[in-house]
Amino acid sequence: MFNAVGIEHAFAAFTGDYSRLGVVDADVFRAGDPKDLGALLILFAQRLRQRTEFLEFTPGEARNGGAKPRLQGGIERLAEQGEELKQRPHHEPEDYHWEIIGTLVWCITGLVEHLEGKEVRE
Repeated sequence: MFNAVGIEHAFAAFTGDYSRLGVVDADVFRAGDPKDLGALLILFAQRLRQRTEFLEFTPGEARNGGAKPRLQGGIERLAEQGEELKQRPHHEPEDYHWEIIGTLVWCITGLVEHLEGKEVRE
């Protein structure tokens, strides 16, 4: 069964948008409108850029092929892919790829929260 709510929760946790409105809503994943999905990728890229700006890289990590240019290039490519996705004419409702992406977003969220030093408060 397609878990659109789980995908919504992954993106909401990463972006901090729990409003259930706009491109983070589960209905976006159920409907598969490429315009909304593209906007979501752009939003994710923007938040990933913001949440990783504080990272300090060693000189070796900043060289071509190092962690810093790979991260920056990947973020730029995600935004570009979002723009490309917005141009696609066909809806892809309940596309299982978004479930995989949602799981990756959970992983990225955990890594970024660790780097930010965030702790869960009870």
